[in-house]
Amino acid sequence: SVSVKDFGAVGNGVADDTAEIQAASDHINSLGGGTLYFPEGDYKITAPITVYSNMRVIGAGGTATKITKTTNTPVAASATTLLVCLFNQSMGDASGDVNCIFWVYAAIRAEKVEIAHMTLRSNTTDPLTSPVRFGIATVGMSDSHVHDLQIEYISLAAFVAPTFWFSKIELVQTVKCIQGIAIENGTTCSVNNNYVVGARDAGYFLRDLKYSSVDSNACDDTNNATAVPSYSNRAVYARSYYLNACYGVSFKNNGAEQCFGNIWSFDSCQNTDVSNNVCISPQSDYTGGSQIAIFYINTYARNNSIKNNLVFRNNVTPLQGAAVSGQHSDVYVNVVSTNKGFEFVNNIFCNTLYDNPSAIYGNVTPAYITTASQGAQLYGDFTPSMNLVNATGVTITYGANNKGRYSIQNGWMFVEVYLDLATVTFTNTTNIYPQIAGLPISNASAQQCDLSITASSNVTWPSTESFYFAIDAGGKLGLARNRTRTVALGAGATPSFVTGSTNVVFKCSGQIYVGDQVNIV
Repeated sequence: SVSVKDFGAVGNGVADDTAEIQAASDHINSLGGGTLYFPEGDYKITAPITVYSNMRVIGAGGTATKITKTTNTPVAASATTLLVCLFNQSMGDASGDVNCIFWVYAAIRAEKVEIAHMTLRSNTTDPLTSPVRFGIATVGMSDSHVHDLQIEYISLAAFVAPTFWFSKIELVQTVKCIQGIAIENGTTCSVNNNYVVGARDAGYFLRDLKYSSVDSNACDDTNNATAVPSYSNRAVYARSYYLNACYGVSFKNNGAEQCFGNIWSFDSCQNTDVSNNVCISPQSDYTGGSQIAIFYINTYARNNSIKNNLVFRNNVTPLQGAAVSGQHSDVYVNVVSTNKGFEFVNNIFCNTLYDNPSAIYGNVTPAYITTASQGAQLYGDFTPSMNLVNATGVTITYGANNKGRYSIQNGWMFVEVYLDLATVTFTNTTNIYPQIAGLPISNASAQQCDLSITASSNVTWPSTESFYFAIDAGGKLGLARNRTRTVALGAGATPSFVTGSTNVVFKCSGQIYVGDQVNIV
């Protein structure tokens, strides 16, 4: 182990310790590796510190060891910085330089590097004026471990790695950095137990990860100010968690609280398991966004499972702003029709303020699905105030005063309608019940369906209310009201109509044939 103070570093926050720290690092590299130790202190640097393969860079823990960079001096341009620069530019940084605190250097990838137990920061508390673009930057790392760090006030990403193989980043807290953790091309890596707070752009920017774990991370208060650097690409990456082109990733137990824009964004991901994540009090987006959603699933999404996730608005009023063009949703799905196997199951949205569309500007819909191909399953999802769902020509439109949910699973159609009796009465025949049309049903010659009706208070149901199901020749289910023609069930018991109950469930357990219409009285 070599202490930086053995090479003359002072650590008093005033003296420039750059040359002494770099000399210690170079000495360890000449030995083939070892530990570079930072005793307690505040080490001022004016240029990036280069560390190498087979090195452990260890501080005295927590805030006991601080490294503070005070200038915008970048790493000297070389072929090894090119890949990092290209990745930076994809995140919106057009400068083309690598201005960081630690530069993890190797011709291809640095191996067996550990950085831990210290605070890395710029000399300002405002990331907009920070002279430091990155806390840690590398052309690539493998078999490495970055952990137990705090990285503060960085003007782009706290950690950036264009390749990250067989490596871990965990227990890293980033504070008021424009972006948190950015990784591309990771195989068998772990991004676990990290905390990004106060980012003004993407919290976690993860691209092309394979067979990796993103588990038990937190992201709070993203986009907490309207101003961002001129190179920021917030319109694209204003997302708490942005996963692009990932394959076989486990994305579980992550949290987001009071974050802006798209919370969980999955772009062109395949075979990804997204489960048991929690979002609390999501906020609205700044002007300029086009498709804003808590779940954003876009293009070439194949064989992904999104299930058992929770969203709570928690009575926090979303921020207001000018109207934004485009669709604003709890769920936005846009996948090409050739992709199959998309699963969206048992995700719960408790949106206490979502019933008022003005609470979040734009067109507010819990689910907006442009294309859901054969093999897609959307069921068991509680989505209050559903206004529009559009999927492969399927349109489910609810009246302004209606709330509901729908499901499609193994040919069983379930429709649940919620009546808001404060604004709707049974005499208002135009707004009581929604109409569902164009919903495709496989094997339409024999289908089962349930209709459940729930009132907001205990009521006596009128004995003359009628509901009509119909299946057309194209095998699509329709729910209409006050039709003039009725065709009896082919075979099956007549459903009973129960009065004086809050919940009424009609079960049409008999076969419904193409062209049949079911009259429930």
